[in-house]
Amino acid sequence: METKKVIKYGCLGCLLVYGVLALIYFATSFFMMASDSEKNRPFEVQTDEGIVTLHLGMPKDSVILLLGEPNDKRASSYGNTINETLKYYYSDDTQIYKFEFENGTLENFYLN
Repeated sequence: METKKVIKYGCLGCLLVYGVLALIYFATSFFMMASDSEKNRPFEVQTDEGIVTLHLGMPKDSVILLLGEPNDKRASSYGNTINETLKYYYSDDTQIYKFEFENGTLENFYLN
């Protein structure tokens, strides 16, 4: 009878450990998804043709497809990283949008 108690409590201990590990896993996944969704939250850009919706993490080609060819392009590389900056001028050059890409992915957006 003593052996059955050890097996019973041993199994409960295993379930408790696996339960805690699962809880940690799901909590970590939730916070990771929250930070990714914040990064991918859409923002709107007013152009002369209308409003365009973009989000950080977009490919450079998609931004160019939606906004057209930029008025100014700059590129630099450091090791395996390629940094590019695209500038768009709207409303008689009073509105300047600056998009920064790292390896072809939109990382930052500025309105001057």
